[in-house]
Amino acid sequence: MRRGQVCHASQLSLTGGEEYMVGEFRRRTLLPLDDSLGHLREALPQLTRRALHRCLIRHGISKRPNQQQNKNQREQFEPTKMGYLYIDSGELRLEEGKQHMFLAIDRREWDGRPSPKRHLSAKVANVSSH
Repeated sequence: MRRGQVCHASQLSLTGGEEYMVGEFRRRTLLPLDDSLGHLREALPQLTRRALHRCLIRHGISKRPNQQQNKNQREQFEPTKMGYLYIDSGELRLEEGKQHMFLAIDRREWDGRPSPKRHLSAKVANVSSH
């Protein structure tokens, strides 16, 4: 051993179940290594960055998919004519409870018409009154 090197006699070895959990977590979340480590340490407090990285290499998932692949997998809006109003909602689960999120996309030309903010507010008020 060279001077300055440290001998790590007790290397962390993950059980088969722990390796499976790490692999599934990475495949489902696609988080970067350090973010994955932060989340996985809640369940595996002894997990080190090095052990996590070696586990991901063993299972062939150490590199995240190319960002371009993610862009191709995203759903695209269907082509629509101007004047179409798209409304969607989602649910976020937080420690404080559920929070609802709404999205409205108004495909309309605005030359000489009311502002988009006023127009969307009127549309939302009309939808919520039904």
